[in-house]
Amino acid sequence: MPELAQGPTLVSEKRMLAVALGHPFARREAVSLADVARTARIEPQSTLQECLTLVGAGRGVAEVGAQTRRYYPRPDVVYVPISDAPPLEWCLVWHEDRRTARVRAFSQAAYDLVKAVT
Repeated sequence: MPELAQGPTLVSEKRMLAVALGHPFARREAVSLADVARTARIEPQSTLQECLTLVGAGRGVAEVGAQTRRYYPRPDVVYVPISDAPPLEWCLVWHEDRRTARVRAFSQAAYDLVKAVT
């Protein structure tokens, strides 16, 4: 398998815990990583929407990025900040053996665009 290369961080966001509306954590201002470790978690194995459906049904909790609450609002799910978790960082990734001038230029353009609007 080829080695992976990555570009600069484009987006950094706070980690959140998606919990069912009736979950005890839903009423809290924040949770800790220790709290998360003691809770049944759902690991996304398909789509985020399916994962959130399981969360909303009370089958477990899921770690997500803060942008999830904006793009996936649900009446059955509450997003609670994880106070002591490092942020999620998003970047472009490609196979190292396919690193071309065009890939580098695209990565730089994406970085420049994100920085211009933030």
